[in-house]
Amino acid sequence: MTGMLGSHRYSILVGAPLMLFALVSLTLGRQVASQSGSTLARPSFPVGQYKLDDSTEGITGLIEFSAAEYAIMGRQFEGERNYNAPAVMFLGRQWKLQLGTVHGKIYKIAPYILVKEKKEANVVAMETLRFCTEKLGKPSEQKTGLFVWDTTDGNVVLQTAETAEGLAVNLFLTSRSVRKFKRK
Repeated sequence: MTGMLGSHRYSILVGAPLMLFALVSLTLGRQVASQSGSTLARPSFPVGQYKLDDSTEGITGLIEFSAAEYAIMGRQFEGERNYNAPAVMFLGRQWKLQLGTVHGKIYKIAPYILVKEKKEANVVAMETLRFCTEKLGKPSEQKTGLFVWDTTDGNVVLQTAETAEGLAVNLFLTSRSVRKFKRK
């Protein structure tokens, strides 16, 4: 959603520590799952005041995408409107945030943070991976710089990338409700 998708040479540098953490998390996750006998999906988490499938009614500070942003990002669904939302405090840092909505309901929450230094990007990415693993369990899919968790209400994706502005750590929370939306 943010246009920061893609593979870049720094993705490996940012992603390598994530892979190490993921291996440790997977090992611990398997131990916990085998002890509890459960590997059920969990619901996603709110980001700031935003939660999947909530209404945008009463939310202030949303700025709808410009024609240029829509030209780049597109719209997949009938009734879709996308917004740049006010920055949120998440995991002790200020994150920029975009929202995808259909008929006034939030179907995508996309917080992202841009940093200049690889070391800081690694710290942010590792903290985010740790948080997601604690909240959601082990990822259902992973590769360098990309982790996916299936949730009871959709999915959560953690991605790292290099952009013109620096290194990005992106989260994408997507609602399961997209399966019912009418495509354009």
